[in-house]
Amino acid sequence: MLDVRRLRLLRDLAHLGTIAAVAQAHAYTPSAVSQQLAALEKEAGVRLLEPAGRRVRLTAHKPISSSHTEVLLEQMERAEAALAQFMVRSDKSCMPYHGPRRRITLAA
Repeated sequence: MLDVRRLRLLRDLAHLGTIAAVAQAHAYTPSAVSQQLAALEKEAGVRLLEPAGRRVRLTAHKPISSSHTEVLLEQMERAEAALAQFMVRSDKSCMPYHGPRRRITLAA
């Protein structure tokens, strides 16, 4: 299964261009972003990135299509926003429900 958080990092790499920029946007270290992207490659079973000097770029064949990733992440973000609207009552106080995070599988 592909981890949605890692897909977000991949999407942001496509938009921002560098691991350092992705790290800054997510308040991670560049090393942490690199490790998460490497884990996503293992989950996907294909190379997603290739070296380009001191940087990396998405591979030419894009096994995880950027359009599919965009659609999936937009739907996930809408679902998360909708779920955040529901409240769980506990001892006369209301708390937002953040629920369990799950991995999903993308079919090729």
